[in-house]
Amino acid sequence: MDTKTSDNNYRLFKRTFCFFDRKVKRGVTFLEGEGDYTRTQQKVINCMGSTIQLFVVKNLFPVINPNIFMTVMDTLEIRGSGFNKPVF
Repeated sequence: MDTKTSDNNYRLFKRTFCFFDRKVKRGVTFLEGEGDYTRTQQKVINCMGSTIQLFVVKNLFPVINPNIFMTVMDTLEIRGSGFNKPVF
C-alpha cells in the first residue's frame, strides 16, 4: 500500500472513530480483517448500541464513508460497562 493510500485510510479510520465517539456516543472495537476475495487488509468496526443509535449510524455513516459495508444483527443481551442490566 502506498503512503497516500495509507494516509487516506488513516484519516477515514480517525473520522470513523470520532463519528462513533461524538455522534453516537458509543465506543467501538476495531478488529483486523482480511477480505477473502481481494485478500486486502481491512479494519472491522464492532459496535453495540440501541435502536436509536442504529438509526443515527444508518443515516449518517454513508456520509462519512460512502463505501460502507454494514451488517445489523438483533442481540438478545449485552452485558458489560455502559449497558443496562437485563430486567427479569
